[in-house]
Amino acid sequence: INTPEEPVPNLWDAVFRGQTTFYVDGYIAGLATKTNRVGFIVGGEEPGPNAEGNGFMRGVYAANPDATVEFSYASYEDSAKVKEIALAMIDKGCDIIQGDCAAPDAGIIEAINETGKDVFALSCIMDFSSDCDNFVGTIKMNYGAAVYDAIKALVDGNYPGGEQGIRDITNDGYYLYWEAYDSFGERTKNPEYAERFKSAIEKGKEIEKQIKAGELVVDFDTTTPDWNRITKLRTGGKTMSDQASKATAPTVDGRVYHLRLMEGEVSPYVILPGDQATTEHISTIWENTKEIAYNREYRTVN
Repeated sequence: INTPEEPVPNLWDAVFRGQTTFYVDGYIAGLATKTNRVGFIVGGEEPGPNAEGNGFMRGVYAANPDATVEFSYASYEDSAKVKEIALAMIDKGCDIIQGDCAAPDAGIIEAINETGKDVFALSCIMDFSSDCDNFVGTIKMNYGAAVYDAIKALVDGNYPGGEQGIRDITNDGYYLYWEAYDSFGERTKNPEYAERFKSAIEKGKEIEKQIKAGELVVDFDTTTPDWNRITKLRTGGKTMSDQASKATAPTVDGRVYHLRLMEGEVSPYVILPGDQATTEHISTIWENTKEIAYNREYRTVN
């Protein structure tokens, strides 16, 4: 709601970003998989969920470069569609599937229970511990913490009115519900996977600490998740920004795929606004402006 151009003095709003928690889940999945094939199902194509998919893939790749992630969009309402996709992923050899569809993640649980195969599930928001022996754990969101922090700031006299905050793993906006993960070994009937996940979960907790300490940065990357793109990232440092800057961007007819731009089309100095509306506003106060490209959420004006 709040923007630099139109802040609302008596309003503090927040955006929730979960790519960091999904990175941890991806790291756990990368370590625990036996087939080296993992699935990720998300409810829809939006910036936040895309970032979560990319965070998960980067976690898998960091833990296990030999693995492959099968990715698919599904639905936030239709568990039958999620189930259909999960069954297809199981047929492809995925032994771990991460759901990011909220309640429709139940479709993954149904697929696992019906096949009876050694396939294991992770979810977001939903806890299916009592519904499936092969359910590992879940990521949750804490809206209450945001409300509490807002009230506390108001009482303390430093209410951030007119600003927009970010809620993530560092302030419990998103968090890993470790109680479910830690009980997995007692719930599953597969001792081999129980041991694999036990060590993977302990490593996941170490990764969580690194992220919270600022030692590991997971970018809010809203590009459509693509495993081939992720595997091109270089792992020379721990910062996702450094890795992304060294990636080879896919092209179409010589143009960078997601931006639809060619080398030389952009001015040497660039302003990166937070949204498309700001881009349009800035262009109205410039002289001799020209729209170079407009693809998905990426709009470029010279």
